[in-house]
Amino acid sequence: MSWYRQAKVGLSQKELNVRLKKIVRESSFFQKLFEQYDVPMDKIDDELTFQAKKLHGRYAQGNGKFIFLNEKLFEDGRFFDERIHFVVHEMTHWLTRQREKQFYFSDPEEIDAFIFGMAYEIIRGKSELDIAKVFFPIIEDHFQKQQNAEELFHVLFSKAERVAKSLG
Repeated sequence: MSWYRQAKVGLSQKELNVRLKKIVRESSFFQKLFEQYDVPMDKIDDELTFQAKKLHGRYAQGNGKFIFLNEKLFEDGRFFDERIHFVVHEMTHWLTRQREKQFYFSDPEEIDAFIFGMAYEIIRGKSELDIAKVFFPIIEDHFQKQQNAEELFHVLFSKAERVAKSLG
């Protein structure tokens, strides 16, 4: 980073990255946000870098590995007091992508595979209870809250019933 950019931002890229990660780690808001998305906080150590750079009209943007913040946000020295909301915004995008990478049921192909598997068993005459005994443990294994697993099972089973009617 050139001296001009460091003067504009007020710290080096490394210092900026360390400071923002410290804010994220220590903030109860960010801790709860990570919990909400069910993403471990330590992912920011290996999978995310904050960086200030020219963004040509954008305030912030991310690409899955970096959260870029426009250098202009730092010009008046009030970024850490008044502009962390840009970090929150981009962090929300990053957490969404992290959750999707981790979450088995983000893949439409997996959803369809469960629906068609259940539909096959419905056509074969299996009851919802019998189907639940086979499919629910697999679904439940991907959730922290049983209620969420139950809701997804019922949605998938309802769709499977419709598929079974159209194919059976």
